[in-house]
Amino acid sequence: ELQTGGRIGCDGSGLMGIQAAMKARGLSGKRTLVVMSGEGRTLEMGAGDFIAAFDREQKVTFIVLDNQAYASSGSASTPTTPLLASTRIFSRATGGKDTAERNMPMMMIFGKARYVATAVSAYVRDLVVKVQEAVKFQPSYLHVVVPCQVSWGYSPDHGVQISRRLVQTGMVPLWSFKEGVFKRTVRIKPEERLPVNELLTLQRRYENLTPEDLADLENHIGRKNALVDAMEEVLTGPETVSW
Repeated sequence: ELQTGGRIGCDGSGLMGIQAAMKARGLSGKRTLVVMSGEGRTLEMGAGDFIAAFDREQKVTFIVLDNQAYASSGSASTPTTPLLASTRIFSRATGGKDTAERNMPMMMIFGKARYVATAVSAYVRDLVVKVQEAVKFQPSYLHVVVPCQVSWGYSPDHGVQISRRLVQTGMVPLWSFKEGVFKRTVRIKPEERLPVNELLTLQRRYENLTPEDLADLENHIGRKNALVDAMEEVLTGPETVSW
């Protein structure tokens, strides 16, 4: 286990130093390097360093635990804060965040990653398989959406239910991309998909939404899932793609 903390957003360059030290000691290929951090640190403050690690094709797995806010500093928005969610900057009174979240997992498919996947904490078996795959096919990126009681504003006994409804409403499609092949890993039948309001009503960060807001959010979710379906249709079968 290796810790590169101390300088926020420097994980990629820190790993480069660790890998150089391991090579000097004859340990290359004998240790698995994993970076686990939040989305703000990795995708915003350390975005350049993070992307550069994939540009260099470093043998490393990045696991991002995404609670969609800077919860430790007043719940300000991050690049992955969802459309219409309220934060310290985008209040409920003003209608919440007016731009959609950054789809970093999709971006990483075209960023030299051999393996990319999305996950949530409620689907444990799916998550375990993806962690195993991520450390096997490096460089890799695993994006795990995790509910945050402080920033999302929900009752403690609703955490698992919210995590599961992220998938059941289509808000967080679960999929994997491995060496050129893309597939959904958890499929929700259209007739079984829940209305997004059944997820939002459990969270204070979505209070005061209008019917028009809900329709906009449903359309956004539809476009997000249409992209996943299109990727699966194009990137199927045993063929691999080299970027």
